[in-house]
Amino acid sequence: MLVTATGMLQGKISANLMSLGALDFGLIVDGAVIIAENSLRHLADRQREFGRVLTLEERLRTVTESASEMIRPTVYGQLIIILVYVPLLTFTGVEGKTFEPMALTVIIALAAAFVVSLTFVPP
Repeated sequence: MLVTATGMLQGKISANLMSLGALDFGLIVDGAVIIAENSLRHLADRQREFGRVLTLEERLRTVTESASEMIRPTVYGQLIIILVYVPLLTFTGVEGKTFEPMALTVIIALAAAFVVSLTFVPP
């Protein structure tokens, strides 16, 4: 949300009810949830497989592998959502003034969430 607000400020995008209302919290954290759940699943499977608590190196390797496994589905999912909003950027007149800030806000939020889900969430 902070990166989205910064992007809106830098892009001089109005913070109206349409643009802020379009930010669905589930939409933003979706990539992070997918990567975290997959990492936890792999950690549990690996720990059950070895029958002991994993070492730090084993945990880091497992999380890295499980995060890299989910990169492609996460990219495709968020790319599809972004592509749905791109046609709204072509509107002109009143429609453009109404929907362009919303579409840009959602695109910024999804791009920021994707970067955070691949850099901050796995560690």
